[in-house]
Amino acid sequence: MNETQRLPTAKKWLRSVWPLAAAMSVVLSCSMFSSAPAVPTNTPLPIATNTPNPSNTPLPADTSQPVPTKKATPNRGATQAAQQQDTAAAATNFAGEALGAVSDSLNAAGETMGAGSVVFWNPADIPVESSKPNVVSHVEMDPSVQGADFAFHSNITWETKQKVGIVYCLFMFRISGDLSMDPWYMMRMGRISGLGHIYFDVMQGWTIMGENNGDASNYIRDENGATNEVLLVARANQFTAYVNGKQVSVWWNTKIDRGGFGLGTLQDTGASVCTFANTWIYDFE
Repeated sequence: MNETQRLPTAKKWLRSVWPLAAAMSVVLSCSMFSSAPAVPTNTPLPIATNTPNPSNTPLPADTSQPVPTKKATPNRGATQAAQQQDTAAAATNFAGEALGAVSDSLNAAGETMGAGSVVFWNPADIPVESSKPNVVSHVEMDPSVQGADFAFHSNITWETKQKVGIVYCLFMFRISGDLSMDPWYMMRMGRISGLGHIYFDVMQGWTIMGENNGDASNYIRDENGATNEVLLVARANQFTAYVNGKQVSVWWNTKIDRGGFGLGTLQDTGASVCTFANTWIYDFE
């Protein structure tokens, strides 16, 4: 979606502004994985990169007598086989690390893992910035990644220009089509008046069609720059949110069966950023 939209509700807090392209989207089975970049909705901000300093290369030492070198015989088949083995080993290690993280988080929450698969995993930081108050900035994940019953996990850090005010870090899920037209769900982890809250919303396009009253919790670290470990478990029409290993909210809704995913931020202070790290989605199916 390239156009900016304001919500017709009294809250006036949702709007699509820009995404940040992120190196995200790792699709894994129990033994293999693949990755796909996030799909931006607006022009992403340039991200500065550090250029590594050149390393010192030692000069070859002088030798008193030349040593004869045998001419190597190319073996293309052996080289390809070795490369495939290295790639398979890396994939297996990566998959094992992801599944280990999933198992640890679900076990800590008392949730069963079952025989599912990791459909997204990105251990790197995914920053989503907002520069306009009461406007949603978001990044949609790869549309090929869909889910109904799933677990979402991320270590979310929120930072705002001002130390007081409202800031939300958003997880968008079961996106059933076009965000500007079709229904989808959203979980908001917010800091309101210095207290952490979890909200769930039913969205039709960018209009709130229904929401819960919001559950406040002292388990949510609300200070500016704080990091919270968030786990959302979706099973059929029940959605359970855990923050820092503690259950903070349960919500029920039957409107949307399955769909895609996205990340976002919203604030009323003038500028904010929600940074998602160690982010994964585990499909129970």
